Amino acid sequence: MISPHFPDDKLDNPSFDDLVDVFEDRVRWWILEPARVLLQVDYGFVAAMSLLVSYFEAYQMYRTGQDSKGRSKALFRKAFADVFAKANVDAAFRDRLADALYEDARCGFFHDGMFRDRILFSDNFTAEFVVTVPRVAGKPDPTGPIQSILINPSSFYRTVEAHFTGYVKALRDSTNVTIREAFKLTTETKWSPSTATTIGMTEGEFTKGGKAT
Repeated sequence: MISPHFPDDKLDNPSFDDLVDVFEDRVRWWILEPARVLLQVDYGFVAAMSLLVSYFEAYQMYRTGQDSKGRSKALFRKAFADVFAKANVDAAFRDRLADALYEDARCGFFHDGMFRDRILFSDNFTAEFVVTVPRVAGKPDPTGPIQSILINPSSFYRTVEAHFTGYVKALRDSTNVTIREAFKLTTETKWSPSTATTIGMTEGEFTKGGKAT
């Protein structure tokens, strides 16, 4: 199985729709659905967030056809601006917020195994996140350093899931030529769908649990 619901022959001379089918199946059932389930488990929100922060860099790679190697922070920032386009913040502050999430959430989980100090969680508000900055003359200073990011994991999940659903819908629309070409380029460079994967045994040995016939 190359995704939860598709066997390997799905990518034998695949059509564009085949590629989108596999992409949607992988992200929805290996990333988003497990995150949703974890949000219903006691203390599962931290694991859910570790899955959700993996979405941004990957999305931007498929969206633009650009490899993220050496550019992961830049791609994360652009994707964050896209996913949270409706957030009521100006572009400069949004980019700083994206950078803070990249450093303390994305890199915290991927490099340290845990989110870093500025990341906090709460379900006491409906917004995806609340950001704290220093006060100057009694008022928040948006140009000051970001002190903390308080995330509502459930709201964060809903926004990411809705964005993903919209992106898949755009991919399936044949009039979105640029988006589709970028996606296809990324699948060709990252999936190598026309190249067989070597697993060190024959197909017969594999289907028999690794025992030679």
